[in-house]
Amino acid sequence: MTAILHDVSLAATPAPRLRVVADPMPSALPAPKASKRHDVHMAGADPLVAGAARLLCVPLRQLYAALWRAGVLEVGA
Repeated sequence: MTAILHDVSLAATPAPRLRVVADPMPSALPAPKASKRHDVHMAGADPLVAGAARLLCVPLRQLYAALWRAGVLEVGA
């Protein structure tokens, strides 16, 4: 069980007054740079296939890594 002390003298004090502060002048933001990255492999691809490939990329890498550690796959140059 927890006991909490409630001090009545704190509840009787008025709340501090708030004042409005004007916004400072907004600074000029640099223009966003155009992306120079151009994905050659996905240029004319189907968006559904590209999305599925992007979604399955990480789990497949994890699967290959697990199979490699278990000795099922052998990596050679």
